[in-house]
Amino acid sequence: MHEAQRLDAEETRLALAVLPVDCESDPAQAQRFAALGEAAQRILHPALLPLVGQGVQLGVPYLLYRHVDAQTLDATLAERPLPAPDARALGRALLGALDVAHAEGLHHLDLTPANVLLADGRLRLLGLGIATLVRAVSPDKTGPTGRGSGVDARRYLAPELLRGEAGDARSDVYSVGALLHRAVVGVAPGRPPVPGALVAYDASPGLREVVERALSMEPEARFASAAEMAAALDATVPAPISSAPPARGEPMVAPARPPDRAGLPTGLLLAGALLVLGAALIAMLVFGGGTDDAAPEPLVVPEESAAREAGEADGAPPDPATPGPAAQGAED
Repeated sequence: MHEAQRLDAEETRLALAVLPVDCESDPAQAQRFAALGEAAQRILHPALLPLVGQGVQLGVPYLLYRHVDAQTLDATLAERPLPAPDARALGRALLGALDVAHAEGLHHLDLTPANVLLADGRLRLLGLGIATLVRAVSPDKTGPTGRGSGVDARRYLAPELLRGEAGDARSDVYSVGALLHRAVVGVAPGRPPVPGALVAYDASPGLREVVERALSMEPEARFASAAEMAAALDATVPAPISSAPPARGEPMVAPARPPDRAGLPTGLLLAGALLVLGAALIAMLVFGGGTDDAAPEPLVVPEESAAREAGEADGAPPDPATPGPAAQGAED
């Protein structure tokens, strides 16, 4: 992909894609390229980078896209994985664009992180129709055409594409699943994730099951269409904030026990019991038949009981229940 500039009054900036196809020696290939290019230009979707032109120069076909200042998904994921809810939204946008393209009989078949652009919080899919044309005129070219995904580029392609088969909508479904796995876990399918990375799926319950089905080795076991996978993603929801596990090293404290509304507060019952006991002791000293005429010493109430009585008199709430042991932190 190269940056180009149209020589017109606006000096429009364009993105130029040159295809590795020789149309000079075979006019039929040029006609096939023109038909696919026209079909791709008719497909409009907010998540598709618009194709604005096509042509053949010295026997080499090219496509012209509207230029956007964006970062590839590959570069974004090299910095950090995405939160599971954000990855879910990314997959939903991709599937919406693919559903429109599939309805026109056009498949991507080369969906790698290098072909997904992120600009101003919006996703743009690049390269729709390029792989279809390359495979149609050069069946031996089964590798990905999107540059920038490195040695893992082939890991995003469905197994049937790597075997040289034509591919269909289910092949694009596989690639979306591979992109979602990379976005959440941080590695391409088939690469061992770092210990504990798979728990990132827990932030969006059901997302892992959707991804695993999309990554089925046999096309028949995957979602039959982009629309079907999109509906499955819609059925997954972000986990409630209250149920999120605490951060590592941050103990989970048990909530304070509320007062017993079915009866009197515990502190008031204890204070009453102490008063009854004190009255009984005084009565024993006064009427207990002893010969000692000395006045009995006053009963001393323990400081803790006195504080508790004072608290009850002031209307202060009882002491909260002692927290239980700290829960184990989130999984690494």
